[in-house]
Amino acid sequence: MFRTKPRIICSGIDGLQITVELQRAMTLTEWDRLIHRGPYEVEGASVALTSRRKDSVLLQGMHDFVGYHIGKSNETGHDNFRIIAGARTNAVLGTEELFRCSQQIAAQIFGANVHCRVSSIDLYVDMQDTSRPDKSLKNRVNCRAQRSKDLCEHDVLNVEGQPIRTMRWGDSQRTSDSIVAVYYEKPSLKAVDWRVQHWQLNEQYDPGKTVRRLEFRVRGPARFASAGVKPEVDQLASGGLNTLWTYLTEKWFRLLATPKTNTRKKIKTHRWWKLVQDELPLAKRPVLDRTVVSNAALQLDSRVKQAAGHLRKIAGLSDSEEDCKLAQLTLLDAAQLLIARREESDSERDADDYEDPLEGLEL
Repeated sequence: MFRTKPRIICSGIDGLQITVELQRAMTLTEWDRLIHRGPYEVEGASVALTSRRKDSVLLQGMHDFVGYHIGKSNETGHDNFRIIAGARTNAVLGTEELFRCSQQIAAQIFGANVHCRVSSIDLYVDMQDTSRPDKSLKNRVNCRAQRSKDLCEHDVLNVEGQPIRTMRWGDSQRTSDSIVAVYYEKPSLKAVDWRVQHWQLNEQYDPGKTVRRLEFRVRGPARFASAGVKPEVDQLASGGLNTLWTYLTEKWFRLLATPKTNTRKKIKTHRWWKLVQDELPLAKRPVLDRTVVSNAALQLDSRVKQAAGHLRKIAGLSDSEEDCKLAQLTLLDAAQLLIARREESDSERDADDYEDPLEGLEL
C-alpha cells in the first residue's frame, strides 16, 4: 500500500444511517402528512421523506438528508425511522455539523422526544502516491476479518487509464454487526464533479494521479461496543467517533512494516500508517461551498443524458428540470444497483477465503 510516503488528500464520512426511535406509535395518516409537507429545510439543509426505502438512494441525489419508516419496535410498538446522508452532504457540512444537523432534523420533524443512534457509518481516507490494490496486500495487512477478496472492474478506468482495482476484507454480505474494510481506486472524473472539487481544497492534490480510498464500513451496535463506544449520535459527535477510528486503525486493521511470516511474533506497524491513524473524523477540515455541489451535481456523461431522455418518454414525463433530474438519477441508481449485484454474485462464486494466521492475536 505504501511504497513511498502517501499524500492524504481528504477524509470523512462516506455514508451515515441514523435510527430515530419515537417514544410513541405514529399512525399512517400522520406519516403521510409528514411526507406531503416536505421537502423540509433545516438550517439550510434539504430533507426529503419517503414511504418507500428503495426511493432513498434516488432522493439522496437531490437532497442532503433522506428519511424513511423502518417499522415498529417489537417491544414497545413505537415507530422507528431512519435518516441517511452521504459523502456529498459531509463534504458540504463537515462531520460535526452533519451530526448536529441530523439531530435537529429528528427534533424538528418528529418531535423533541426522540432517541437518535447511528446504525451504520462509513469512514474513509483518500490518498495519492499509494500502490494499487492487489492480492499481495494479504500478507501486508493484519486484519481481524478472516475473509479477503481482490476485485477488478475492467470496464471502469482510473485517471491513469488502468482498470479499477479493489481489495476487500470482511464479509460484505452481512448487513448488521459487521466491519468491512475496502481499499479501492476512484474512477476518472470530470473536473466539474463535486468530488474532484472537494479534493482540490487540498493543495497537495494532483489531478494526474489516481486517488485511492481506504474505507471502513461499520454496521450494528455490537461493532460500536467492540470499540468501546456507544452508537448514540451525541456521544459519537462529542469524541466517540475518534475513538472508533482509533480502534479501526490500531486494533482491527493495520498495515505491517514487513510481510507476514509463519511465526507468531508480532510484526511492527508500517511507519507511514500513522498518517492514516491521525486522520481523526472529528478534526476540522475545509468544506465545499454548497453552490459548487449544486452546479456540479448533474454534469453527467452525454450518454446518460440521452438515455434519460428516452426514459422520460417511456414513463410519460415532461421536459421540466425536475423530471430531467428524476430520470437521470434513476439511471444512476440503477447503475449502482447493477454493480452491487455483480459484486454479490462474484462473492458467492469466490471460494478462496483468506485465513489470517494472526487472527485472534492482540494487535
